[in-house]
Amino acid sequence: MTIEKTLAEKLQDAIDESGLKQKFIAEKAGISEQALSAMLNGRQKVDVETFFAIAVVLRLSPDQIYAFRKGA
Repeated sequence: MTIEKTLAEKLQDAIDESGLKQKFIAEKAGISEQALSAMLNGRQKVDVETFFAIAVVLRLSPDQIYAFRKGA
């Protein structure tokens, strides 16, 4: 049995793979670094607008992030 990763975990994997700093991503996505951290740690939900903004910064489509496999 496999456990589906949460959206926050997938975002974290995509961010890790990008090599970009969370501070840079948050700034470019128009959110605070604290808000991004809270989203990635599951303390705050990722809203649709923020998800799309992060995808733009990472130069990935939302589908690519949702299907992201670390190291793939």
